[in-house]
This record gives sequence, C-alpha cells and structure tokens, in this order.
Amino acid sequence: MASVLLLLSHGVGYRLEAQAAVSGERLPVKLDGAGILSVDDASLTSGKVGLKVFDRRAACQDVRATGSV
Repeated sequence: MASVLLLLSHGVGYRLEAQAAVSGERLPVKLDGAGILSVDDASLTSGKVGLKVFDRRAACQDVRATGSV
C-alpha cells in the first residue's frame, strides 16, 4: 500500500488515525492530527485493522475500530 518513515521518541504517546472514506477509495492517515500519508485504492471496500512495528517494541492502547454501513 504505502509507507512513511517517522522518527518517534521513546516514552511519548502518539495518536494515530486512519479513516476510510465512504466510497472506500481513500485512506488518509494522521499522526497527532497532522496528515502523514494518504492512499487511494478502489479495492479498499472492506478489511481489518492491524498494527505492526518493525525491529522494535511498541505498546498500543485504546485501539478502536468503528464503522457503519
């Protein structure tokens, strides 16, 4: 899909938000309210939520997935 390189600080909390458009074609991603990535893909009509960290440790809390049809 897409990726972005970020330098994050240890011990700091961040808010990550990804919201699919109603049409399912656009997926903007924000970190602490600032846009960091946007993906356009017409195949995004359904899916699942996943979080992955490469070569490091991370703690996640308050993960929510909401939606309506």
